[in-house]
Amino acid sequence: MKHSKGQWRHMLGRLSVVLMLGAATIAGSITATAAPTQATPAKPIRVVTEHWPGYTSATGTGAYFEMLYLVLKPDPAPKVQLMPFARAVVATERQQADLVFAVTARDSQLLLRSNLPMDWDRIVAVYKKDARIDQAVRANQLQQLRLSWRLGYNYGSVVGVTTPGYETLSAEQGVQLALNQRVDVFLSEEDELNTPQIQQWLSKGATVQPVAIVPIYVGFAPTERGRELKQQWDHSFIQAQHTPEMQDFYRRYPGMRVPAAE
Repeated sequence: MKHSKGQWRHMLGRLSVVLMLGAATIAGSITATAAPTQATPAKPIRVVTEHWPGYTSATGTGAYFEMLYLVLKPDPAPKVQLMPFARAVVATERQQADLVFAVTARDSQLLLRSNLPMDWDRIVAVYKKDARIDQAVRANQLQQLRLSWRLGYNYGSVVGVTTPGYETLSAEQGVQLALNQRVDVFLSEEDELNTPQIQQWLSKGATVQPVAIVPIYVGFAPTERGRELKQQWDHSFIQAQHTPEMQDFYRRYPGMRVPAAE
């Protein structure tokens, strides 16, 4: 059957409407059944640190992690990896981690440091009671003595000594070297001597003399995220100082209080 041009136009118009309605129905069905778009989950902060009992742990507990939660309030929880301190510094410099705890101004030229210290290293000289050594230590003439400190901790540089020292694998080894007079002085962070074994040794004719108090900082990776975390830390650290939570923290860890932040 032949149709006039007007009839053809009418039929084509109806067909176009049907096709458009069909397309709209299909699109609506696809939209209705598509899974909702989910926000990209936040990446955990990658923390590398040495294990310092009471301060750090593989499970993210201890004083330094408590401070991290008070200041940055990380969510999800940080991803923690334990390793010797010197390796932790290098790993953060190489952008394999976002931050490392307890960095001094001399530990790295690459890391970004928090504006204010997070804690203080109290460096002591351990030596067998000896008038010559005692006089040199008290006169800050350590340069003329045979010194030792733990591997990865350049305490000689911290106290202004430029000559190399003997690096030990542990505080126990360093204390034994000093007490057996294999070296004149073992330089150590005071808290590292607080073990039953070391305290027993020190009670038998040893001198422990404070020689320096050194500010230590949070070290951030030299990356965009590291810069963001540093900026957030510096702002939030000041803001948190007078909160009840931080005041309770300082009551439990009084040696970590930062006078400049108050």
